[in-house]
Amino acid sequence: MSEMHVIEVSKIHKNCFENSWSLNYLSLLMNNKVNDGFIAKLKANTNTKENKSLKYIDTDICIGFVLFSKVHEYSELLSLGILENWRCHGIGSDLIQHVVRSISRSGASRLVLEVAKNNISARKLYSDFGFKEVSRRTGYYKQSIGNVDAVILEKKIK
Repeated sequence: MSEMHVIEVSKIHKNCFENSWSLNYLSLLMNNKVNDGFIAKLKANTNTKENKSLKYIDTDICIGFVLFSKVHEYSELLSLGILENWRCHGIGSDLIQHVVRSISRSGASRLVLEVAKNNISARKLYSDFGFKEVSRRTGYYKQSIGNVDAVILEKKIK
């Protein structure tokens, strides 16, 4: 993930999370050498009028991202977000598969993450990948509905 992608990730993060991370925080996060990320892009044709004729321009539209850290045998999935119109199309699964392959090559033996207890679709996605609950942080997320527990999940990497 390049520096220019941080702006796109910031916009998606704002779209996905009630308490989103600032552009500055995301930039600092991605400048740390232990952190990495992947983005999901949609290839789209856009037609524009140029000199009274239609011209098609290929554009890449960022529709999702995953951020993670790699520190020896321990890795953490920091954030995963997909624009709402593109959820349930396998994009989150693809991004998680990229993370697992990447950290597996680096020698990681486990991947951990935290997710809001009320984020049912994300919890199902992680469960489908074999993540198991190992802990909770009571009232960790401050949401408009009140404080929500963070569920800590872990996946063993072979």
